[in-house]
Amino acid sequence: MDDGSQRRVVLGIRVCAGAAFVALFVQQSAAKGLPFDRERLLLWILGGLSVTCFGRPWRRSAQLVTDWLPFVAVLFAYDYSRGLAQEVGMPLQVTPQLHLEKLLFFGRVPSVWLQQHLYHVGEIRWWDVVVSVTYTTHFVLPFVVAGVLWAYDRGRWRRFVNRFVVVSFAGVATFALLPSAAPWMASDMGLLPHLERNVGYGWSRIDLPVATQLIDKGRLVANPVAAVPSLHAAWALLIGLFFWSSVRRRWLRPLLLVQPLLMAFTVVYGAEHYAVDVLAGWAYVAATFVVCGAVERWWARRRGPAIDPPPVPAFVPVAPLVPSVTGAHADAPLDADEVVVLV
Repeated sequence: MDDGSQRRVVLGIRVCAGAAFVALFVQQSAAKGLPFDRERLLLWILGGLSVTCFGRPWRRSAQLVTDWLPFVAVLFAYDYSRGLAQEVGMPLQVTPQLHLEKLLFFGRVPSVWLQQHLYHVGEIRWWDVVVSVTYTTHFVLPFVVAGVLWAYDRGRWRRFVNRFVVVSFAGVATFALLPSAAPWMASDMGLLPHLERNVGYGWSRIDLPVATQLIDKGRLVANPVAAVPSLHAAWALLIGLFFWSSVRRRWLRPLLLVQPLLMAFTVVYGAEHYAVDVLAGWAYVAATFVVCGAVERWWARRRGPAIDPPPVPAFVPVAPLVPSVTGAHADAPLDADEVVVLV
């Protein structure tokens, strides 16, 4: 079997394995629900990436392990540190962000205003469905993006993961040093009118309770005073900015901001964050891009440009070198077989 035929056979087997994997995913999703929880989601992503490694050099499978195991470990460390941050013992900030919110919005609190005008107890409108879907993308989209990037471009995958990890742990550090109350907590304290944490209500409209269960489970294990910065807003903007320069048609680039803006609306409408928390999350992303970009440029300069080997000269038959022609023979012409040609 020649190389072309062998490649076609390997490609065919890989396509069949991919189709079987998709069929298994559909069957399991129908039986157990979509994998919104991070553990199952990562297992499915790693399983799909394993299929793409079939028929490729063994180094590809080794890269899958060496790249993703540290990343998964960092994710679990992040989850653990979120809960640990509230054990540091720093005083809870309740009123500073509330006062700043009122200062920026002329005495109003956007979460209160939005729920007074858009939310009605017992009624699920179409925008509540959009809010629920948008909120759930926080638990899914960054990891799906990471999987796709790894499959197509490991270099870009590294840059994305670097930014994701930096902004996440910068947020965790802030949660520990500056624990802050969200609008729903300020409402429970009597500082604001009643606010509903309604970001999951829209799922009841499309009969997908597994997503609501994911949100409820996340609230049980999450740090309740991790409001500043909003990592929901930060992760959404990070993805949009990361792909900004990849869109060649500049007039299409603003579409990358639709999801970050929807996420900002979602967490404010759902009383999960103040608008100032969203702005803080966006500021963390901007700072992360600046810092990571500077470090990457420094590292590239430190490594230096790749040095290509000198070109191999064309082969030219060369006669043995003759002693230098001096004296009486200095002006005598050289024979043709005594000419040395350098290319």
